[in-house]
Amino acid sequence: MFYAEDCAVCHGETGKGDGVFSRGMNPRPIDLTNKVLLDRLSDDYLYWRVSEGGLEAPFLSAMPAFKDILDDEQRWELIAYVRSIATETEDLPMIGGVDFQVGLNILQTYGCLACHRYNDQGNFVGPDLHDIGVARTADQLLADIIDPSAEISTGFADTMPRDYSEKMTEDDLMLLVDFLAGSIGEYP
Repeated sequence: MFYAEDCAVCHGETGKGDGVFSRGMNPRPIDLTNKVLLDRLSDDYLYWRVSEGGLEAPFLSAMPAFKDILDDEQRWELIAYVRSIATETEDLPMIGGVDFQVGLNILQTYGCLACHRYNDQGNFVGPDLHDIGVARTADQLLADIIDPSAEISTGFADTMPRDYSEKMTEDDLMLLVDFLAGSIGEYP
């Protein structure tokens, strides 16, 4: 199976994101066994992600592109396999009314952790987001994402892409805002 040959070294034999190459990766490979998370990702998105990988902005992950390695049928088989290993999870903690893993996945999916830090993951190019909800309201956070140059945090350069909100679905944008507004330094 393609998963064991091509994916397990990063995503782990069971899909939990704990493969031998995952140590030191930033962002870390996602937990493919998390059904809540996988249910948010369409098959088309998974096909695109497997095909194109994550080496380009805004994702900036170590996920390689498999479009030249696996043919179309093999990529669809891989997606079916990934869906089959996703299992029901216990209730996960909520941050700002958003499932913790879903919020973290949005940060990873849209490449936020390439510049920001959250839950000991990410970088320090932009502000640390783990307690951003203490200093910023949901409305302020939404404005920060839509027009990142309007107000720059002290000590940071104006580096956030101006079209970030256009790259996100409206649902993901609002989930991210709620998640960040609820991020007050306490997380699992």
